[in-house]
Amino acid sequence: MAKDSGRKVLVVEDDIDLCDIVAAELASEGYDVAQEFSGNRALAWLGQHAADIVVTDIKMPDGTGIDLLKSLTAMGSRAPLVILMTGYSGEGEAELIAQGARAVVRKPVDVAKLSVLIEQLLQSK
Repeated sequence: MAKDSGRKVLVVEDDIDLCDIVAAELASEGYDVAQEFSGNRALAWLGQHAADIVVTDIKMPDGTGIDLLKSLTAMGSRAPLVILMTGYSGEGEAELIAQGARAVVRKPVDVAKLSVLIEQLLQSK
């Protein structure tokens, strides 16, 4: 059942299969989902489209999730909320939150929990 139909979520992940899985699951929850496969491509997409929330991998070639987060944070109140995904333990969640991320999720991603998190963040926006 759709939780928040019409809300735009941009999923950014260089692993195309994982990106497809996350996007499909979120779409099945009623979100309007777009996909990009690098931080730079996501930033270009966001220059032409609006999103309510961005779910992005941290480590990607051609623009990392941290680079994307910094660019979006500079947009101020117009920026979508950002959730960072990581498979590495090197990134400190508190540091990433301090840089502007709204949440950090570890891989493998539990898409059901991610959907609940997205709903909570969108309701608090």
